[in-house]
Amino acid sequence: MSLCINHGTDTQTKEIQYEDLAAYCREMLRSLPRSDQRRAGEVYVSGLLQHPGKKSIRRIASESAEGYSDQSLQQFVNQSGWDPAPVRQRLATWVSARSTPLAWIVDEVAFRKHGRHSVGVERQYVRSLGRLSNCQLGVFVALATLDAAVPVTWRLVIPRSWDADNLRRRKARIPHDERHQPYWRYQLEALDDLSGDWGVPLAPVMLDLRQSASVVELVHELDDRGLEFLIQVNETMPICYHSARSRPTAHPADGRASKYPGRSSLDDLSAALSALPRKTLSWRDPKTNLQVRAQFTRSSVHAVPPERGTACTSPIPQVLLLEWGLGRPKPRAFWLSNMVDHALEDLVALTRLPRRTDVDISTMIDRLGLCDYEGRSFVGWHHHTTLVSVAYAFHLGSPVTTPSCTRALRLTDPTHAAHRWYEGATAMSAAKRVTEEFLEQQVSLLGAGDTAGLAERYAPDAMYVRFDRIAVGREQIKKLFDDYLKQQPNISAMDALQTTDDVIFYQAAETLDGSLATAVGTLVFRDGLVWRQTVSYVTHRPV
Repeated sequence: MSLCINHGTDTQTKEIQYEDLAAYCREMLRSLPRSDQRRAGEVYVSGLLQHPGKKSIRRIASESAEGYSDQSLQQFVNQSGWDPAPVRQRLATWVSARSTPLAWIVDEVAFRKHGRHSVGVERQYVRSLGRLSNCQLGVFVALATLDAAVPVTWRLVIPRSWDADNLRRRKARIPHDERHQPYWRYQLEALDDLSGDWGVPLAPVMLDLRQSASVVELVHELDDRGLEFLIQVNETMPICYHSARSRPTAHPADGRASKYPGRSSLDDLSAALSALPRKTLSWRDPKTNLQVRAQFTRSSVHAVPPERGTACTSPIPQVLLLEWGLGRPKPRAFWLSNMVDHALEDLVALTRLPRRTDVDISTMIDRLGLCDYEGRSFVGWHHHTTLVSVAYAFHLGSPVTTPSCTRALRLTDPTHAAHRWYEGATAMSAAKRVTEEFLEQQVSLLGAGDTAGLAERYAPDAMYVRFDRIAVGREQIKKLFDDYLKQQPNISAMDALQTTDDVIFYQAAETLDGSLATAVGTLVFRDGLVWRQTVSYVTHRPV
């Protein structure tokens, strides 16, 4: 007997032997105390993998070949007292044994809900969405490689309003010690699972704290636990930074922290930071396989300043990583890390890994029913998320062990095997963001007059077809751009009208030699590079 798993719009199916799934579930669920629980767990995981559409408990039970009743499966998921922690531990060790994690990525999922009785539901701010939503908010830690990111442990955020609502707490069966706490505490608790006695190889912790006011607290806690970290922060982050006369080296010779004369925000220091030498790096985006380029630099900082009026010192050596769009005057992204001895290329490669998580979570939602849980209990939510993670690891199969961190993360050679990113399901929103970034970088290169950089984005045998000329190969395409810049172009907008996996149909509004023009064209990609481009001007009038 085999299970056929539909891969979204992909017409191909992946057949998995039933015996393999049964053995896998026995391994993952052997900590469950009763045989009927272990069998119910296998039925649930099988249903998540096999049945198309919404993965409700009722549907899984009704379509089960074992004839499981709706009531039995409901009891197993929503009420049974089995502990999900040992299952999560076994999953984490199973995943890490098959593909050494390059990072532990901490992220969140908003489980949108109607009403107010499902455990933890509240109209609350969701950092990843940047807005309020009536939802449950789950925090997870994923073990990330170049091929996939598997969430292996979960926390459910308890809103403050639930602390005093004894009726809702009792109905949702929330344990007495589960109370509201600062958001960063949930992140730290999830990390403590992996960094404790689970036996999972240590890896750098990746966090996006651009929406957080608790960077200081979390940095201290991570450092106290001996964990390496790379945290994305926003421009308001206060840091202690050397003046130009006493600028720190990127790698202090004695490994000790330096004293800094003053403190300021990253935004206030943008001019000084922009004066630092930059390095241009290129890589293939993990979602679209398009080749992209940006500029980076690093500087030693103390991003955990003391109270005002005291010396700006810190026992924690830290480094600030900055990213610029090509030709842009101000940095567009900042990361704080305690990995002061890592090469710039390795730090940059790590910053790309969180993009991988979006693909995996989208797959878990769309294909494995991550957000389909309809129960209202605290333990049921944890049972469901754990079993979806178990199903997803099986869905991915057995990946080949990745190279060592140093070799796998180098970006100096964009064609290296480490850049053969996993070709998973890509959310439309993610594809849109990548398309916008590509067009933005195209405009930035034109604004900087970097025609050589533009030509590098085209395949060696690329063809550029314009209404008045045709250019073949990088040399002719560079010459075309050189001639184009003589017209003193000023592009005010460049937008994608339609996109597919390998084609962008775009429109650009610009000024050429003082005349307004609107251009439309196509970009066709092959192996991450532009292979064909066409452009035609549909309007052209004096300003």
